[in-house]
Amino acid sequence: MELQEWIELLEYDHKYVICVWCNNFTAQILNLDFSHRIHRSPLCNYIKSTSIGMSRCIRYRNSTEYFACKGKRSGICPHGLYELAQPVFSENKHIATVFIGNLLKDPEKSEAKLKRSCLMYGISFNKAKKLLYQAESSFDEDILAKTASVIATMTSEKISRFHHIQNEKFPEPIKYIINNLIYEDPLPTLNDLAKRLGYNDQYLGRLFKQHVGISFNEYLNRIKLQNAVDLILDGNIKIIDAALASGFNDVTYFSRVFRKRYGMSPQEYRKNHRKL
Repeated sequence: MELQEWIELLEYDHKYVICVWCNNFTAQILNLDFSHRIHRSPLCNYIKSTSIGMSRCIRYRNSTEYFACKGKRSGICPHGLYELAQPVFSENKHIATVFIGNLLKDPEKSEAKLKRSCLMYGISFNKAKKLLYQAESSFDEDILAKTASVIATMTSEKISRFHHIQNEKFPEPIKYIINNLIYEDPLPTLNDLAKRLGYNDQYLGRLFKQHVGISFNEYLNRIKLQNAVDLILDGNIKIIDAALASGFNDVTYFSRVFRKRYGMSPQEYRKNHRKL
């Protein structure tokens, strides 16, 4: 059974939601759809309808991932929802985080947090409060923590199997690039990698294309585009900001390679997704 099918079974007849936050490349390996990679709940969606709410959600998610890696695995978000976070590691790299959210643990504390946030965003507290109480309020935290741990183990094992198969196909420098590039921020250039690995950059470029089938720059652009797609679909971030955050300094060039890759403009891609 695929990971997503397990998650859907675990969510069945519950109000809590499970997501595996990861980059697009990892999600393709896991065969996860977009809805199981993001925080999603009626309250989350309402909060993320504002740009400041969306920005704060992203900052909180990033800090939650950081502290989860340090051992703090649960807490209440700025909007009152309780959640558990379990980091996923593969070959000592943090590759994803399992979140179990849309939980209501301390209603009084949650309402106070939500009220402050609604005042900050200029949105209706009464509406948000109704959405807050749609969250799962009866749950066993120990069982959910074990559930998150099991999903993290399944995720790690699947990624490790994928890299093992890939590693059998490629020579050492290409293995290094494939296994490490998607987790680096900022993304290195071919020249950076050539210096790091002790190779001539032209030779490394030819070797990469010979074994992967596309040039290093095209491979790099695909990773950047996958990151951009995540940002474009996750809320109302401006297209130009998604391009810049993904490593494209020229928005015209970004639009051109995006259309070449996906057959439509970034604006059309977002619009079509929202129709689904």
